[in-house]
Amino acid sequence: MHAKHLIVFVIAVISSARADTTDVSKVSTHETVGFGIARSPNKTAEWTSQPTIVICKNAPTSTGAVESAVSWWRLLGYRFWMTVPSSIHYGCLFGEPDGNILIRLIDNRGVDPNNLATTYLYYNKDSGEILWAEILLRGEPRERVLEHELGHALGWRHYSRRSHIMHPVWINSGWDSSGLRNY
Repeated sequence: MHAKHLIVFVIAVISSARADTTDVSKVSTHETVGFGIARSPNKTAEWTSQPTIVICKNAPTSTGAVESAVSWWRLLGYRFWMTVPSSIHYGCLFGEPDGNILIRLIDNRGVDPNNLATTYLYYNKDSGEILWAEILLRGEPRERVLEHELGHALGWRHYSRRSHIMHPVWINSGWDSSGLRNY
């Protein structure tokens, strides 16, 4: 671990795999670690450099799906270095994850089984600089899931506005990007 003060936050994710029977109390279990639903878009931390998107080997998504989600954020003014497909390097199995957003298959960390995906954000508490992030996917993501999780990897918290990409409940989310532009 680095000498920097790191804080790991589990960012609650988009609803349950059975969105039609979502129990809001299950979705909000991660709020105790500081990721409640905000009334306006706000961030936890910021990237100071352009992150590299790394699709780890065996991640349950395609390079095309990830590139599409990254393009959506690029249209809002966000910049990324590159996308590395099917990797075992860059922190997936070997190497350092710093500067990367890793996309991988969900592991045995005790992630809520109702979540479609979970994002871990690693940042320096003192500077507010994001060091790296991991997006854990349960399976091939539904529409908007990768965009939503990339939003968390960029530091955005959940937002209570219906039809907003950062809404925590998948069936209540949409493509609204109000407040997220990076111009």
